[in-house]
Amino acid sequence: MSKIITIRHSESVDYYFNNLCDDFFDASMEFVFIPGNQLDQVEKYSKFENKIFLIEMFDEDFTQNIISNLKLNENDEIYLVFNSSSLNAEDLFAIKKILVENNMLYGWIDTNYEVEFYVPFFRNLLKRQENGEKIGQLKNVGKQLEGLVGNTLAELQRVKNIHEQVVPMRNEKMKGVEILSKYSAGEKSGGDFFDILSDKNEFVLLLTTSVSYVVSSVILAHFEVLKKKKSLDDKIILDLIGDIESELGELGFGKKTDDIQLFVVKFDLKKFTAKGYIFGKFELISNMKGIITGNDYPLKKVFADKAHIDIPFKRGEKMVLLSPGVRNNFAELVKENDLTSFLRDNFSQTGKALLNELFFNLHKNCKEDFLIYDASAIFIEVSKNAIFQV
Repeated sequence: MSKIITIRHSESVDYYFNNLCDDFFDASMEFVFIPGNQLDQVEKYSKFENKIFLIEMFDEDFTQNIISNLKLNENDEIYLVFNSSSLNAEDLFAIKKILVENNMLYGWIDTNYEVEFYVPFFRNLLKRQENGEKIGQLKNVGKQLEGLVGNTLAELQRVKNIHEQVVPMRNEKMKGVEILSKYSAGEKSGGDFFDILSDKNEFVLLLTTSVSYVVSSVILAHFEVLKKKKSLDDKIILDLIGDIESELGELGFGKKTDDIQLFVVKFDLKKFTAKGYIFGKFELISNMKGIITGNDYPLKKVFADKAHIDIPFKRGEKMVLLSPGVRNNFAELVKENDLTSFLRDNFSQTGKALLNELFFNLHKNCKEDFLIYDASAIFIEVSKNAIFQV
């Protein structure tokens, strides 16, 4: 029910508006009448939103004083009420002066006219009040959502920080291959996801970068399904790409390359070859051969042939796989060095020392606790004594 607060000195105003309410608006509108000598009663309505004030014309100074001292919320409205049949020229001049000088006044009501003349006016007034209440509710919901999102993002950043501190470096040793990985959290939403699925004679390495935690969770879910497969043939890897593409498409992701970037390869521990796909700006830098750079292909099966890679490895070869965030952070934070040259200058060190040196350089010029972008680097070293199947 809409409350309309009427400040008046004549009880005829009560009769006028009660007739309007009873005859045309039933219970949808209620008038509250406050005499001009009891203005302290107005205070108890100050917390109501979307209030309508009707102020009957007293003398000029008293009316101006009432208007000036009302505590108004954003969507409150004020209307001046008078009966033109009882006014002289001086009164009409005072009314016109008040209407012109007060920006808070929305209009006037002349009770000399029958109530039917104001039915359309109050009908629209009620609609505005109802819309104002809905907008107010939406604003409150918006504030609550902002708070919830803010708390959620803060919690995610805290989890990222804990992850970086508790699991600073991952070490995987398989037949003839050692893999070390290091991760550092960034301030941007989304981020990197890295995992390895290993079998006796092969392993699948997955590294992704996304713009949303929703995308990362989809990737993680599909990789968990992959872990339950009994075999890791090439078709399974291609099906993984198709399944991820399909689900992300349903969620509205995948149209842009940056939505999801993916590096996935299957490493054959007998032949020491890696076959898989690169979608996005990943880089694989080796101490024995050139750089395998990424591309701008979106994660779609239709681009699988173009995104396919087939890499042979050599004994004693060292490689570093970089997520796009490493290059982006390095460009903004370590301007005095070239990333590729930096890595090749440090290939003589152990994998652990190389990764620590890389992330030290990223963090030393960073003023915040986090990097700008999530950054993941995976060091892969083939043993000098690895036995290759010919």
